[in-house]
Amino acid sequence: MSALDAVLAAIDAANAEDPRRVDGRAFEILYAERMSARLAAIYPDASDLLKIAARAQHLKRWEIPRADYPEGRKGYNDWRRACRIHHAALADEIMRANGYDAASIAHVGALIRKEQIKKGPRIAGAGECRGRCLPGALFRRVSRKIRRL
Repeated sequence: MSALDAVLAAIDAANAEDPRRVDGRAFEILYAERMSARLAAIYPDASDLLKIAARAQHLKRWEIPRADYPEGRKGYNDWRRACRIHHAALADEIMRANGYDAASIAHVGALIRKEQIKKGPRIAGAGECRGRCLPGALFRRVSRKIRRL
């Protein structure tokens, strides 16, 4: 197994602990798979580091509940910032355990934390992937809820 495959498998194993389920599968596994699929469609030549960042950007997100932060824009932004830091730290641990060097780990952390988002195609690419993936997912979720009414 390659280092990339080992890291992606470890991310999926961590996300499999998500208590939220959709059709019996962990919500964050489904989200990570959609992100990887969108990245492959938009950037078929994406680097391994971008693949890791895309897969890990919601890594164990349920561990930081939105309800722990105040309502409103500031509370939401504080929650998102805390999530990005958390996801990057978890990705760091997984990558380190699978032999990635410090520079690669730092780069993935910067991608996940969305640092310098307007400065490079790799960082912008991760955001574009998320932006194209999320609306489709939200539409499907809302459609399912409407069909149940």
